[in-house]
Amino acid sequence: MTEVLPVKRTVINKIYLKSLQALLAAVLVCLIIATGTVAADTTWTQTTQADFTSGTLVQLDATSSPGDVKLAKVGSGYLYAFRGNGTKSFWRYDVSTNAWTPMADAPYSVGAGGALAFDGNNYIYALGGSGTKYFWRYDITANTWSTLSYTPSPVSAGGSLAFAGNYIYALRGQNKTNFWRYNIAGGTWSSMASTPSGVQGGGALAYGGGDFLYALKGGSTTSFWRYSISGNSWTSTLAGTPSVVGDGGSLAADGGNYVYALKGLNTVTYWRYDILADSWTAMADTPATPCVYGGGALAYDTDANFYALRGNNQDDFWKYSVSANSWSVKADTLSMVSYGGALVFQGAPYYTSGNLTSSAYDTGGASDFGNISWTAATPSGTAIKFQIATNNDSATWDFKGPDGTSGTYYTSSGAAIWSGHDSDRYIKYKAFFSTSDTGVTPVLNDISINYTPWVILPSVSTAAPTLVEETTTTLHGTVADDGGEACQYQFVYGTASGGPYTYSTGWTGSVTTGQSFSADVTGLSKGTKYYFVAQVKNSYGTGSGGELDFLTKPDPPFPFTANAISDTQIDLSWVKGDGAWKTIVRRNTGGYPADIYDGVQVYFDTGTSFSDTGLTPDTLYYYRAWSYVTGSEQWSDNYQDASAQTAPPPTTPPPTTTESPITIGGSVYPVNKLLVLIPWLCIAGVIMLVGGGVVFRMVRARVGRR
Repeated sequence: MTEVLPVKRTVINKIYLKSLQALLAAVLVCLIIATGTVAADTTWTQTTQADFTSGTLVQLDATSSPGDVKLAKVGSGYLYAFRGNGTKSFWRYDVSTNAWTPMADAPYSVGAGGALAFDGNNYIYALGGSGTKYFWRYDITANTWSTLSYTPSPVSAGGSLAFAGNYIYALRGQNKTNFWRYNIAGGTWSSMASTPSGVQGGGALAYGGGDFLYALKGGSTTSFWRYSISGNSWTSTLAGTPSVVGDGGSLAADGGNYVYALKGLNTVTYWRYDILADSWTAMADTPATPCVYGGGALAYDTDANFYALRGNNQDDFWKYSVSANSWSVKADTLSMVSYGGALVFQGAPYYTSGNLTSSAYDTGGASDFGNISWTAATPSGTAIKFQIATNNDSATWDFKGPDGTSGTYYTSSGAAIWSGHDSDRYIKYKAFFSTSDTGVTPVLNDISINYTPWVILPSVSTAAPTLVEETTTTLHGTVADDGGEACQYQFVYGTASGGPYTYSTGWTGSVTTGQSFSADVTGLSKGTKYYFVAQVKNSYGTGSGGELDFLTKPDPPFPFTANAISDTQIDLSWVKGDGAWKTIVRRNTGGYPADIYDGVQVYFDTGTSFSDTGLTPDTLYYYRAWSYVTGSEQWSDNYQDASAQTAPPPTTPPPTTTESPITIGGSVYPVNKLLVLIPWLCIAGVIMLVGGGVVFRMVRARVGRR
């Protein structure tokens, strides 16, 4: 019995797993049926300046390095300079106003070997040179100097400084090979690997980024070296400068692939070193001749410009544009600069925080959101994090982190997006930038969000047909909603309202939301009413529009004849046009009727003949006939003409006489007796009146005598 139980348990587990799989499959099917299928993954990416600036930036800069976003700077940058020449003079140059201002003097006079280095934050470190061990720190905010631990040995011509990481690196110069590192946190000096040979006037040091520092030996040589910070070793096999470097020689790196150099030695020569190619290129000469000499110095401003002190006991100060490869003259220094002249750039501090709210992105429909990924540089002390907001109205934006709350953030590229955003259409991201060191900033290069659109049943509207003729028409429709992917379209049509539709134009095309489509239909019956529906389909299914109808035109009656029967009647006859229900006949005189409203309607019915009566004799009548179909009041495009002329009226003979003629002078004349008797009848009438009056008087006289 004890051996059977595990077998039963195994069988039960298998049955349970299969049931669970079936249940999950059923749930998935139900979800697909209820909400639609899903399309292939797609990605929204922002990587250009236009992409980022289409959103809202707060205390961020997207212009100085197009395609990147970083914290903006507070105010403008400054350059700081030693005058050298055995003085304590220390000045500040305002880039935005092109003006110099004297600052607190150095603790001691600065001479050959004087140097400056900025720590990227609030401090500038300095060598006094001139054969001393002085090493100082300048507090930018307080405008004060403090003395730090002396250098291990005196510094003179060729002394130079560079900042990298949390250290200050220094060349001793004075034709010595000493190379040191100052620990800022510990306040102590350490000796590092010696330079390949002694550094002299024109010696210079610059941090090229990453693991390397670059150095000029100076002393009228072409020697150019590279120092590995991690390996604490020098490489002396780099390509030498195109010609020798001496007093006034200087180096500055652009933070990328190039290091720039002044030759010094009272020349205008200016070069660029390509780190990857290990090669030098001559750039535009400096403005003045004779030019750079003792006290010459070079500094980079991080915005693709270099600034230079001429030295040579002159007050010239210039700016070099990398993009234009040209120099421009800036405001003169406050006094002449000579040996010990030095220059360093202190960029304006970055804001400690900023944010970017992206523009809204339309996925085209309900979507499932996958991952958020980005490429960014985040130096120590800096950070970039994100939140996401989605909706279906492109108006309500509630930014949330990976757990669906406003208090969390996406901090790792490739993180899964909170599932509560799924089924929404519109999306924005919000990027939060921060730094604890105002000398550095995080930089966002690009961001991508991948998503999977839902595919739902598409919808379409049927539009009125055009160009309806006897056997052809053009049908129209518009995609109301493509359901999440491009659709094919067709029209179904037939003679029964509501279907079944006997005919279709067939699936074709590729249309999306808002696009209209049409199809030409041929082979229709004349004078027939058709019903049609526009349809679109995607991978989910087929959507149909509302039903509309059209009536094809009939043929005109043919033949059509007119025959005059009498002076008042013309008989008309015709054969009904194909597809016609009724025929209308109209007549006119002087020409054919122009349309179905012109002239006099003679006939409008279903027959094929008619007698037009009551006409005017001897008149030419013009008849025109059209076919008609009821249902959509459709008339034939064409017509048939006929004409006929009524007969003239019967002729009336001249009146005849019965009087006997008389003969006068041998000629015979007809006699009108009435005309002859009238005068005689008048005379007789007068006599009768007179006689009657006499008789009346005589009778009256007799009566009176009685």
